[in-house]
Amino acid sequence: MTPQALDKDALRPFPTLRDANGKHWSIPYWVAEEAFKVYGGTTGTRYGQSLERIAERGGFSWEELVALLRGEDSWRALGQRALSGMFTRRPR
Repeated sequence: MTPQALDKDALRPFPTLRDANGKHWSIPYWVAEEAFKVYGGTTGTRYGQSLERIAERGGFSWEELVALLRGEDSWRALGQRALSGMFTRRPR
């Protein structure tokens, strides 16, 4: 997306789920739209969720967002990484 194509709507915040430290962040809406192109596939929805519904539920997780922006099926990629030990949880 070019800077000329960005408008106020594209720059509005889109939520993300809490990070490992429990902090909520937001990303520009246009980034979420790019991720949703992979998440939604050809139908524009997955599991019956629109991009707006995902925002209502708290947004994408950071791990999911990275996978989607890399063009990977988020849950398949997350499962493979979890099994390979790439993502480790810090003790609480």
